[in-house]
Amino acid sequence: MVITSLKVKKYKEMPAPSNTSHTCIFINPETPQAEPFKIEFSKAIDNIKKLPTPCKQLTAAEVEKKDKTSASIEQA
Repeated sequence: MVITSLKVKKYKEMPAPSNTSHTCIFINPETPQAEPFKIEFSKAIDNIKKLPTPCKQLTAAEVEKKDKTSASIEQA
């Protein structure tokens, strides 16, 4: 059984994860298309591929280095 709220499609030949507006439930899918997934996910857990993030995220050190500016608004 698989329960998911994430859908992965290809965009420019790269995996592109996105949320779905509903929960998808698959119970023992016996289709030819499911066979490659069964093979892939039956491998050892250390073979899992981490999907790239859609944009660069700053590390904690990079956030601290950034110039921090603030603005105040005076009320009349």
